[in-house]
Amino acid sequence: MRKVVLCDILGDPPADAVAAREDEVGDLSTFSNREGADRLTSASACISCHRSINGLGYSFEGYDQLGARRPVEPLFDAQGNLVRTFPIDTSVTEPNIEWGGPTQLTGSNQLVHALASSTKARACYSRRMFEYYTLRQVDSAKDGCALADTEKKTGTNDLRTTLIDSIANEDIFWRKQP
Repeated sequence: MRKVVLCDILGDPPADAVAAREDEVGDLSTFSNREGADRLTSASACISCHRSINGLGYSFEGYDQLGARRPVEPLFDAQGNLVRTFPIDTSVTEPNIEWGGPTQLTGSNQLVHALASSTKARACYSRRMFEYYTLRQVDSAKDGCALADTEKKTGTNDLRTTLIDSIANEDIFWRKQP
């Protein structure tokens, strides 16, 4: 969500730091997804990024791995027997979508609505469309004006109009031949 939908730049944690943290917290298989993630990412070296990452993921806890709604999170043993269930908590405090955005969400429905009305998410959508239709990553030096124009339109247009404007404009006549 952070990288693809909001275009946030997040580095990857060092693999050795992740392994060391996993060794430090031990077996998390008896905890819910949320509890396990909270325990694993609560260290000061982790939480600076995960403060923004975890909550958005937690909003989707009401769905299983295949996207089916689930009222509880089941825990199975190695033989596939149900050991226990965990209550689902999809609430998010401080989702940090953008400045002035919501400070709390009750779940994925509110997150989707917050993203749909978010200037930041719309600008990211413009960037992703631009990259898709130009078949390359954005180059700020070459694409800054065109991208800024597209981002500006996403703030005032619906996404359908923005999509059409991204494709059907005079720039399609100025492409280099391969």
